[in-house]
Amino acid sequence: MVCCTRYCAAEAQFDRKVAERDLRRYRRQSLMPVAHSGDAISQIRWKGNAGKSMNPATHVVLIGKETHSQRKQVPALLFVSLLLLAPASVAERFSTLQSFSQLSPDELSTTIVRVDYHGPQDESLPALLFTVNGKEVDWNRLRAVPGVEISNWEEQRRTRPSFTVTIDDMKRFIGAVKDTVIAKREGEPWLSLAVVGGKGGESRAFLGWVTRKKAGEFFILMRGALRADPKDITIMNGGANYEAMDALQSFGCALGLLPREIPAKDVTNSVAVARRGLRFNYQEHRFECSVTLTNISNHAIRAPISLVVDLSPNISLANAHGRTCVTTPVGREFVTIPIPTEQFKSGQTVETILVFAGSEGEDIEFTTKVLATPGER
Repeated sequence: MVCCTRYCAAEAQFDRKVAERDLRRYRRQSLMPVAHSGDAISQIRWKGNAGKSMNPATHVVLIGKETHSQRKQVPALLFVSLLLLAPASVAERFSTLQSFSQLSPDELSTTIVRVDYHGPQDESLPALLFTVNGKEVDWNRLRAVPGVEISNWEEQRRTRPSFTVTIDDMKRFIGAVKDTVIAKREGEPWLSLAVVGGKGGESRAFLGWVTRKKAGEFFILMRGALRADPKDITIMNGGANYEAMDALQSFGCALGLLPREIPAKDVTNSVAVARRGLRFNYQEHRFECSVTLTNISNHAIRAPISLVVDLSPNISLANAHGRTCVTTPVGREFVTIPIPTEQFKSGQTVETILVFAGSEGEDIEFTTKVLATPGER
């Protein structure tokens, strides 16, 4: 059985003897928790406890519950000590912006962006998080933005962003979507946009909102600015951010933000797909397969060309650019193949490599489908 909250999960593991032992050590040794940089409250390592880590919020609450009937004040003192160890309020080092376009070029190198969904939902949808190349998620900075709600589960489970971008990508993104975002929350917003940037120990933050009416436009502009549109032939010859493409395709599909008016065209009958034998890449420790596509029709096919792969269970396409959403079958992984021109000419051949991930011993079997034209996949 899974507990519904972090408190009941911790209570199931509570050991009275262990708690009393820790309290005795605390009195005897003046044991103080050592806070690691940037993580004073959410994760604390205790000296004298075999290097084990525990959640202080959970631990303090349960100790307080166990010793309250004994009218001991140590738990309260311990909780105060934890608060005093926290860094000075992060909010004090923040200034709030009326527009995220006010961020300077220098501040963009440290920018964190969070896009969260606030509309109707049956289950929680993870927020999009992206940062500049090489940056991890600084949850302290995001929590300091007034109005941003971040669960403990999200902070503990997500240390890396959904994808990373370049500074130029960030500039294009800010310039592209600024007119679709409003600074004041009105009614029931569809999306929220938190942007945090800074330099020299000072950070500036913006929290904006996107209405349901503007959500589709915001998504399309964001996808284009971040080089993540799977039907944009201009970026398919090495200029695309495939990590962002995969994440945004899934996010947009889940929220119904992908335009459905013009889906991609099924050209499977016009393209011959030949696969070579599987080989194991010892350097990367993965299986790969070369696939060749040939236009066997007597006419050119408009690019981009996408190869949809329907895999056996427990196997995934490690280098997928996204999953189908507007075309059927839905949810199948695909790669878009670079073509030098906007036309896949009659008799022309192109090649790509499929990279597979899965459990050891699983058979890799798959069928394919070919999509073309600039319609949504």
